Amino acid sequence: MTKQTRQPATRAELEALETELVKREQKLVADLQGAHDKDLEEQAIERESDDVWDALLIQTRSELAEVRAILLRMK
Repeated sequence: MTKQTRQPATRAELEALETELVKREQKLVADLQGAHDKDLEEQAIERESDDVWDALLIQTRSELAEVRAILLRMK
């Protein structure tokens, strides 16, 4: 979890955050796997956006791993 966000205090909050992060991860993966435009100029713009989506996916997976580690320690 980023330092900017408040850390969830309860197991229920962590589980809700985990669910949110899993949904975000799935959406990012689906967006990245989508087909690109046939027009080369448009495709270039889309591929630049892919770099942003990749960074967001890495961040989401990192946060998800952190949340899951905290949940494991709570058991």
